[in-house]
Amino acid sequence: MDESAIPYRRKEDALERGGGSSTANQIWIAGAVETVGNHGVGRIRLARIAGRAAQSIVPFVVANTLPGAALQTDSLASYDKVPGRRLRRGNLSNRTMPARIVFKWIHVVFANLKRWALAHSMASGKKQLDAYLGEFAFRWNRRRHFHSAMDTMLGIGQRLEPVTYRGIVGDTTQWKKEHIGEILKMCHPNKRIIVEDLASYYRVHRMKVLEELTWWVGRLKEEDPDANGGFQWDFDGVREFDERRHCTRRKAEGPVLALRRPGEERLTGRR
Repeated sequence: MDESAIPYRRKEDALERGGGSSTANQIWIAGAVETVGNHGVGRIRLARIAGRAAQSIVPFVVANTLPGAALQTDSLASYDKVPGRRLRRGNLSNRTMPARIVFKWIHVVFANLKRWALAHSMASGKKQLDAYLGEFAFRWNRRRHFHSAMDTMLGIGQRLEPVTYRGIVGDTTQWKKEHIGEILKMCHPNKRIIVEDLASYYRVHRMKVLEELTWWVGRLKEEDPDANGGFQWDFDGVREFDERRHCTRRKAEGPVLALRRPGEERLTGRR
């Protein structure tokens, strides 16, 4: 078992991260690899953790190992508080061999994970990290059993409730309300002023105004024309009030999909 960090930086964060085990500009993850014999490797487990302290390490170990299991770790003191497991410690600072050789498979997992992350832009944000870690572990644990992997995935799909795109990325109404400040920073300055004024005037949440901006502006014009004129808003750059963007969508002249050919139904069924 070991820990590793994935780089992560927001726009307001410093360009330089803290040294050592600092959590600045990085996300900590814990990993466990099941060893088989002297050189074999079995399943893996990955999870995001808050840091290398015992309150983060112990729950991960307890959730992913059985009582009495032998854990091979480094000299991190957080593992001393893990109950019911046998610890085999390795002080890497006193060894001439590098850590990637002493603890080979956990470093192979972390190296493959980070290389895979580069292709998927996994390190660009925190919202999807748990889903990526779960997918990587699923692929690793079934890398030699493609048929069982497909059966397992279909079985999981049958048991789960339908999942929407917003449910995956976290772009729900509650998430928007909690991050309204960050969302408004991405809007045009004129739009931010209009949203702030309307939310303060009607005493409603800014997210509610932002989602139906044109309706709230029309409501104020109808209910209180004097207040509407007093705000003296500038609608330049506000997409909802840019008439040049409004256009009618042209309908397709023919069928969207090609007509089904004879016998195609049976071919699809065999697939």
